[in-house]
Amino acid sequence: MNQLRRFRKNKEVTKKKIKKAKSTTLKLSLIMLNFIFATFAWFTYTMILNPYVDVNISAWQVDFKDNDSVLGTDMQFQVGNFYPGMNDYVKNIQIVNLGDRAASITYEIQQIKILGQEYQIKETPETGDSEFTLYKSEVTDTTTGLKTIKLLNDSSKYPFEIILIHSIMIDIENPDDADQNKGKFEICFTWPYEITTLPEVLPDDLPEGLTDEEKIEELNLRKTELDTQWGYNIANFYKTQSEGDTTQGIEITLQAIAKQII
Repeated sequence: MNQLRRFRKNKEVTKKKIKKAKSTTLKLSLIMLNFIFATFAWFTYTMILNPYVDVNISAWQVDFKDNDSVLGTDMQFQVGNFYPGMNDYVKNIQIVNLGDRAASITYEIQQIKILGQEYQIKETPETGDSEFTLYKSEVTDTTTGLKTIKLLNDSSKYPFEIILIHSIMIDIENPDDADQNKGKFEICFTWPYEITTLPEVLPDDLPEGLTDEEKIEELNLRKTELDTQWGYNIANFYKTQSEGDTTQGIEITLQAIAKQII
């Protein structure tokens, strides 16, 4: 008799648990349905606001060319023997956009070495910077669509310059304009024999009251000292190289970056 009562009691408890589980499942199902409908409604609303949303994958191909050879995005730039008055060393890379969206062009310098010493590149000086820190300057010409970057932006330390020039943006191919989908990426090393025009940034210790001609004369006197110092350092660098060492005086490794404009 007691077993029968216990059985009935357990049966009632089991029924309550089943009802509770069904109720919980129903509530979860309703919540999920509401979430699905809300998401669909948001997507529909977005499409109504912007009916021109491109849900297709755009073709994307940008080639970096040296003459007729297609390069990767990683590039190396080396200068061996360099001296005042040398011809500029220029490396031109043509960029061709073969995709169906415009591309923006940037760059990343992975390593720069001068006479075997690795340098760090920054935009502005910071406390604790070593003597082997370079501070670049960037100028964008919206008329030509080119950006110019000077990596050695200190004429009081370096009588030569390393300059990058690259297109900011490259459009898509246009049958009516053969150059619309083409851009440039150029790196240049220059060591002029003398200063003929005043640089944008003058040394802080330049005497006051000098005419422009006198400033250029003073700067050339200082440049002559730098030329002599760097000439000695370059000769000593190659003189002390061990046999089989192919390290060049100037070595730069950089990556050109093309990003699709959406």
